[in-house]
Amino acid sequence: MEKLSNKDKKELFMSMVEKAKDGTLDMMRMTDSKKYDENYSQLRNNHGPFGIVIDGITKDGKISVYLAESLEKQLPSEMGGAQGYGVLQFNDTELNDFLDRFFEMNNMEILNEFYKNAPEYFKNISLEEYKNDDSDRYYNRLATLNALDYLSDQGLGNVNVNGRNNFTFENGLNVFLDEENGQITIYKDDKDVSFNIKNDNGQELESPALDQYIKIISRSIGDLPNVYESIMTGKYQKEDFVSSKENENGYEINEYGEIIRPNNKTPLQQKEDELSSLEEEEKTISEAEALIKKEMDKKGKDIGE
Repeated sequence: MEKLSNKDKKELFMSMVEKAKDGTLDMMRMTDSKKYDENYSQLRNNHGPFGIVIDGITKDGKISVYLAESLEKQLPSEMGGAQGYGVLQFNDTELNDFLDRFFEMNNMEILNEFYKNAPEYFKNISLEEYKNDDSDRYYNRLATLNALDYLSDQGLGNVNVNGRNNFTFENGLNVFLDEENGQITIYKDDKDVSFNIKNDNGQELESPALDQYIKIISRSIGDLPNVYESIMTGKYQKEDFVSSKENENGYEINEYGEIIRPNNKTPLQQKEDELSSLEEEEKTISEAEALIKKEMDKKGKDIGE
């Protein structure tokens, strides 16, 4: 099936909204369920498993949507909030604006939106409670979705969803969550490594590219308490957490998972260049100050004469 552009996704969704308004959208999947499921399966966000499904039209004419996964069957997402799933309501203008953003939102931006209307008891659950509850799947899934956000920001392309916890980036990197054991496994170019979410014990690898992915995931898990607090208070901003392609070591990952250093220079060489640039700038300032002083002295002498 051909993938739709964000514009086409929005138009398809809005056409379904119009059918919901006039009562012709088969939300119970009683008639042409195959076509209905086909439409929704094309409406997933570009960076994770989430989509939105029309829940109905309210008495005051608002469009009610719920957060979903497994879009081919429109299953409500367990991550959506309290009472099983999260719901948002929009007027036409609000929904139009939301759809302009939705397909390029990262996973935490989406949860941030759906948690705004969640009950206080849900927002007041601490992240540690989830982390210490071995039978609860929320912590491991939240950590995995946040890791996808950090990896997505490295320019690896859109995320293909192969199942509930199986994700593949366009550059070939596969990320799989084993919910039972709380492990993320990443796989690329016949190399793989498993990463324990709660113990944060990434292994050192021979492949620098895979090793860098582990560092990115480790950083995302380290940031998770602050990310969690921000989405529970409705204050999440992607720019506060995920980094740009260039990391703290001065290199970036290209679309093939290769590490690229600027101008192929070592960190020491880059530091030397920076110091040299500062020295040149200081020299230029000193020369300018000397020229200004010379001009001032000349003017003072002319006035004296």
